[in-house]
Amino acid sequence: MACKKLLRQSQYLRVQPEWISDEAWRKICAYWCSPEFLKKRTRAQKSRLQSDFAQNRGGSRPYGQTKQYLEKKYGPEAATDINTYCCMKSGVNNCDSNGKSGPIPTEKAQRMTILLLFKLSVQMTLSNLRVMDSLMLMSCTKVVGVDWLMGVCQ
Repeated sequence: MACKKLLRQSQYLRVQPEWISDEAWRKICAYWCSPEFLKKRTRAQKSRLQSDFAQNRGGSRPYGQTKQYLEKKYGPEAATDINTYCCMKSGVNNCDSNGKSGPIPTEKAQRMTILLLFKLSVQMTLSNLRVMDSLMLMSCTKVVGVDWLMGVCQ
């Protein structure tokens, strides 16, 4: 958090960086003191204080690049949509020697992963669903643990 203390517009105006024009600095200071910005600031501060805030541990690498990285480093079997998604949530550096994702540390990301897996299963045809059922259950179990999964399924 940059600064917990709220400054008044006159206080901001006194500390203008040398590289910004007077007009631009006045507009920025006015915005920082506006009710619209203060509402966003408060919401962002509350969000940052939550213990379960980081959902994506993939860094700045986009999904497509992560998928390509997994395929190049571990082979095509590690670059499935589900595994790529899970690797982005657990962190690519947490993959095992086969490129399978590590455990997803946050509860919110775990819930999102389960929802994604169920959404994907609904989109499959019935014949594919029978084949994929055990694979999906194994993925879910690895990602969130048996106890958590059983609590969701009850």
